[in-house]
Formats: sequence, structure tokens, C-alpha cells
Amino acid sequence: VLKGARSAVRLVASVLAAAYIINLGTGSQMLAVIVPGRAFLDSFKKADISPLVLSRTCEDAGTIGCPLVPWSVHAFYIAGVLGVSAFDFAPYAFLNWFVPIFSILCALTGFGIWRLNGTPVHGSRYAPVQLFGVLRQHERQNAQSGSFCQTRVPVRERL
Repeated sequence: VLKGARSAVRLVASVLAAAYIINLGTGSQMLAVIVPGRAFLDSFKKADISPLVLSRTCEDAGTIGCPLVPWSVHAFYIAGVLGVSAFDFAPYAFLNWFVPIFSILCALTGFGIWRLNGTPVHGSRYAPVQLFGVLRQHERQNAQSGSFCQTRVPVRERL
């Protein structure tokens, strides 16, 4: 699977498939996120695709897909709180069904797919690295001024 996955679409589809197989085999959300994340990291780097895309794809399948597995902890929680089985819940779980479809659509269109250097493949104006850089710069300015909120209150007035 890893040798044939070189494009963004194949990589995203492979991660989704691996996460769902692990979800169905174990019923564990954590394994469905961690194992494909570790296994596909080098493939994403070789394809010049940011690990942020890998992280999002693991969450799309591992976390969002887990409530649909009847023997998962999520399904037991839903059964306990709502009083319905995973089979009864599944037709109404629109988010759980649509998120993987949108993941593949994003990979097909290139929207939300970034290169390792933070530039978008296409379809997006801002790269996540640029957005995080702006946030980090704002955090640094607040930390240097001693303020962790928008308004700057002198220390004596805070006490």
C-alpha cells in the first residue's frame, strides 16, 4: 500500500482505509489514529505533503469513524447515553459518513493540502504555517509585555 501511494489522493485514501480497518479490527480510536500516523509519515514527506494533512486525515477516519463501529467505546457510550445501538445511530450520523468523503474531495481538488514548506498545493490562499506564525508572533509579543490578554493591565492593578 505504501509503495503505490505517491499522490495526495492515494495517500489520503490509504490512510482512511488503514484507519477504518484498524477501527473495525480493534474498536480503538487511539490505535486507528496513532498507527496510520506513524506508518504513513515518511510517505507523506516523500510526496512533499505536510504532516498536518496526515494528522487531519487520521482524525477524519480514526476519531470521527469510531462511533460507527458497534464494539467501540464510543458506541457503548452512545448506547448508554442515548439508549440506542450503533446500528440505530448510524443512519443519523451524517458527520461520520460525510467527513471521509470530504477528505477525499479535498485531496482530489487540492483544497487544504499543503506542501512540507507550508505552501498550499492549490485552492487555498493561506498556508497553516503562515497562520500559526502570525499567532506565535502575537503570543511572543504578549509574553514579552507580561500580558496574556488583549488589555494591558499594570501588575499593581491586577493584584
